[in-house]
Amino acid sequence: IVKRYHFPIAKFLNDVTALSKNMIFISDMLDQRIYLFNEGVISTWKKDLKLENVNGLWAEKDKLYAGNDTIWEIDIQTQEMKELLCNTGYVDGLQKIGENEFIFSNWEGKIFVSKNDVIYKLLDTSESKINTADISFCSELGILFVPTFNGNTIEAYKLVW
Repeated sequence: IVKRYHFPIAKFLNDVTALSKNMIFISDMLDQRIYLFNEGVISTWKKDLKLENVNGLWAEKDKLYAGNDTIWEIDIQTQEMKELLCNTGYVDGLQKIGENEFIFSNWEGKIFVSKNDVIYKLLDTSESKINTADISFCSELGILFVPTFNGNTIEAYKLVW
């Protein structure tokens, strides 16, 4: 640990994504808020009732993608929000894998992919109580890495489509 930073008004910090070393976004799930961490300075970047239970984040170019029961595209300069996908089952892990294509997980143990505005379920471990939280997709290999919260494993899946 090099340094610790205190978020004095945070209620439940959850996900982190970086656009650059000077633009690190952090979701606050219980406060409808996304923070910006920039060179040691913490500030509220966006607070909006539409961000209720915001968790999964992904930053790319001039956009921040945020997930709750919807995947939102937020313009980083103007902070305008655009609804991309709804009824996502509360996004936990979120990664953009193509133009308006995402792979995302939810806490209960489900993993989905969206293509052409259609959501497909890839995995469901909810009955066995093996929760999926954050995920990582290696596009070069086509492999999805899934740390299982209660399974004490990291599972890898080859995606073929």
